Amino acid sequence: MSTVKKYFTILYTVYIIMLLLPCIFLFFALMYKKHNNFTKHDIPYIIADGIIVIIGFTLAYFYAQKSIKEAKQKRGLHEKLSKYRKGLLIPWTILDTVALFSIGCYIITGELFFVCITLFSLAVLFLNKPNVSNAIIRLDLQEDEQRVLENPKSAI
Repeated sequence: MSTVKKYFTILYTVYIIMLLLPCIFLFFALMYKKHNNFTKHDIPYIIADGIIVIIGFTLAYFYAQKSIKEAKQKRGLHEKLSKYRKGLLIPWTILDTVALFSIGCYIITGELFFVCITLFSLAVLFLNKPNVSNAIIRLDLQEDEQRVLENPKSAI
């Protein structure tokens, strides 16, 4: 059996890794790539990145909403939290992919526009930080389930 503390520690660890990966990649890209002025050769990359951003953010949002709705319908706290974890990990992966794609476009073109898109993706990812209170609110947990989550030593 897992405890609440262990569950959220693993979730925080994965979250931090997924947040740091594009940050480190962006840091090295900015360090070693000189930015360039806009040229007509940048247009296909801007269009492709725009499409990836729109599709990525839409997929992440709707998948998260769908997963949370399904998690609310599950019986038992363990099943709800398992579905909730999946509902967080997949949107985080999608946001990471959007950020990494934008960094790749920056490396190819040197256009700072892609850095802004990357920072926006990372900001959205940063705002979706996992914590107990968010889980309680998003899953509409009953009082007994809330008490279990609020006690870090409780078994789930």
